[in-house]
Amino acid sequence: MFTKPDDTAKKAVHMMRNFDISQIAVMYRGTVVGSVSETTIIKHLDKNLAYVRINDIMDHPFPLVNEDDSVEILPDLLEFHSAVLVNRRGKVTGIITKADLLSSR
Repeated sequence: MFTKPDDTAKKAVHMMRNFDISQIAVMYRGTVVGSVSETTIIKHLDKNLAYVRINDIMDHPFPLVNEDDSVEILPDLLEFHSAVLVNRRGKVTGIITKADLLSSR
């Protein structure tokens, strides 16, 4: 699940609601270029989200880990980031959030 830089913030909110997620990666031509979270959207609620482009509000990309990396690195990354993307052979294949770590306990 991802959004594109030229998508509207409203479209990203719609995707986040439909899939019950709190953050989403921003991708351009197969490369992660940013991220959008609930916090990102809240910061821009004073604007008409139907006209705001993701490119204008996106945050830095989530960190990437390889699917073979140890899960032990995740707590340190998630202490500073709301999500971590999983990479397999140069392609993003998943996302891990704080909620995912908590549900595995």
